[in-house]
Amino acid sequence: MTAELAGCFGPAPPPRGAKWMLSGAIQSGKTTGLERLIHALRQATPPWRVGGLVCPGIYHAGSKVACRGYCCLSGESFVLGIRQPLSDDVRESLEQEFGAGCCHQPGQVVGSWLLFDSGLGRAAAAITQAVKASCDLVVVDEFGPLELDGRGLRAAVDQAVAAGAPLLLVVRETLVEPVRHLYGEFHLLRVPGEKPPVARPDSN
Repeated sequence: MTAELAGCFGPAPPPRGAKWMLSGAIQSGKTTGLERLIHALRQATPPWRVGGLVCPGIYHAGSKVACRGYCCLSGESFVLGIRQPLSDDVRESLEQEFGAGCCHQPGQVVGSWLLFDSGLGRAAAAITQAVKASCDLVVVDEFGPLELDGRGLRAAVDQAVAAGAPLLLVVRETLVEPVRHLYGEFHLLRVPGEKPPVARPDSN
């Protein structure tokens, strides 16, 4: 997987304004693929300076119950959001790691998820920090329905695009075209093993 994704990038850091999307179905391994890609680029010659946001899931009994935000530059880790409803044992486990009251915060509801305002703020700051640091690649995991609606991380990503920062967005496959319509053309990467969606015949 790592070699296949890393092979889509040249040996030298990309030019200003370069944009990629890493796409796949929900729960297809997009974040895992991104983490491995970041590691490979940092081990390249010369090494790439990668900044931005990675959001691995937090699992309990095989189910995704929360989402962790991770700043690629500072190494800061925080709880970005939780899936509702949350059981008492999961809540206790999260509070042991992130502090008492971490699950009782205001936020934005997206389906069964509550994305905390504080987590979104720290996530946006990770993106902004990477842009200001002129990183070779700024990653955003992920750009979803909230952002297409103008909320969540939208302002931070808009600023990154306006600044010409080399950018990689993680996007579920059903949102590839809306994101292209918003920001223009991207180099499209797919999670290895994922097949492109089959075009549906016109129903008319």
